[in-house]
Amino acid sequence: MRTQLFIFILAFSLLAGCGASSEPYLETFDSAGSWATGENDQSRGEIAGGIYDFDVFSDTGIYWASASERFGNGRYEIEATAVDGPLDNGFGMVFMVDDSTGSFYLFEISSDGFVWIGRCEDNCQGDMEILVQGGWFESGAVKQGLGELNRLRVDANDGDLIFYVNNQEVGRAFDDTFTQGNIGVAVETIGVGDVQIQFDNYSYTPTE
Repeated sequence: MRTQLFIFILAFSLLAGCGASSEPYLETFDSAGSWATGENDQSRGEIAGGIYDFDVFSDTGIYWASASERFGNGRYEIEATAVDGPLDNGFGMVFMVDDSTGSFYLFEISSDGFVWIGRCEDNCQGDMEILVQGGWFESGAVKQGLGELNRLRVDANDGDLIFYVNNQEVGRAFDDTFTQGNIGVAVETIGVGDVQIQFDNYSYTPTE
C-alpha cells in the first residue's frame, strides 16, 4: 500500500506579488519567465528545451518549485511526464501557494497509476490534510509508465475543488482554507531517488 511521506523540503521559490491576477496565464517554458530554478545536493530544477525539467536525487521527500504569480478562482492545468526513475513516485502541481509559510494545495499522480490530493500548511510540519479518499488511491485515468504524458487539471471556485487527470474526474472536495496564491510544480520520491519529471504548459483560466 502506498503511503504519504510527510517530509517536505522547499526546493526553489520566488515570492509572488500581493494581488491575485484575473488575467489568463500560460507558461510554455520557452524562456525562464517568472519561475525559480536552481540546484542543490537533493534536487535540481531548470528550464531548457521548452520544458521545466525537475530532478530529485534524494530517496525521500516532496520537492517543489514555484513561479512568481498569484491566482484565485479558475481552472489550473499542467502537462507532466515522468522520464526517469522508479514508477513508485509522485508528481504534479501545487496551487494557491503562500510561499512565506509553505502552505498550498497539492495534486499529484504516480507513474504506477495512483492519485493524491490534499492540503499542506506551514511547510508540512504536521500531517498533510487529505482531501479526497484516504490518501493515495488508484485511478485508471492515469497513464502509467515512463514517457507517458499526463494532463492534470483543477477547477477551483470559492472552495469547490474538482480534480481531473486526462480529462477524467478523479475527485472533488470542498476546502476554502486558501483562496488565492502562487503556482508551482512538485516531485515526490518514495524510498528511491533519481526521479526526473518534465513539466509543460502550466495554464490558468479565470472563472468567467
